[in-house]
Amino acid sequence: MSAERESTRKPSYWQRDGFRMPLGFSPAALESALQFQARQADVLLTTYPKCGTTWAQDRIYLLTHDGRPLAST
Repeated sequence: MSAERESTRKPSYWQRDGFRMPLGFSPAALESALQFQARQADVLLTTYPKCGTTWAQDRIYLLTHDGRPLAST
C-alpha cells in the first residue's frame, strides 16, 4: 500500500484508557470488563475456539456438583 493511501485510511479501532478496541466493541462492554472483580469461588474457563469449550464446561459442572449431571428440561 502506498504511503499516500496509508495516510488517508480511517482507523478501524477506537482507543480509551490505553486500550485499542475494534469498532464493533462497545465502550460499555469495555467499562464493564474493566470493573470486573473475580470472587474466590469463581471458575474461569478459557479455551481456543472450536476446541471443546462445551465439553470443558460440562466437565467443570460435574466437578463442582459432585458428579450429578445437569437436569434435563
